[in-house]
Amino acid sequence: MKKIALLLLLSTVTLIGCKGERGPKGDPGGLVYAQVFETNVRNFHYDAQKNQLFTDFYSYPFTVYESDVVLVYRYEGQTDIGSGEVADVWTKLPNTIFYSDGTGDLFQYN
Repeated sequence: MKKIALLLLLSTVTLIGCKGERGPKGDPGGLVYAQVFETNVRNFHYDAQKNQLFTDFYSYPFTVYESDVVLVYRYEGQTDIGSGEVADVWTKLPNTIFYSDGTGDLFQYN
């Protein structure tokens, strides 16, 4: 039954086309590269009432648009990748650590 429904859906999408005048030509496309920068976070502050450890805000050295996605990674160090070469190790934040003691507890840092 699922195969018939999928076949009907694909047939419908394939057989139905758009009609009408062609729209205006859009802007030329191109390669868009991600912006990357590194910063050192050194000054942490602790709020005992909220039990939060935080740091000051940092400004981006480029424009960040509403449609952009900002990903933050934490530098963990370096690892040997063989032949005497090393590579940087980065962990994406937030990072959630689940305890394996059967409690279901977790620890998360941002």
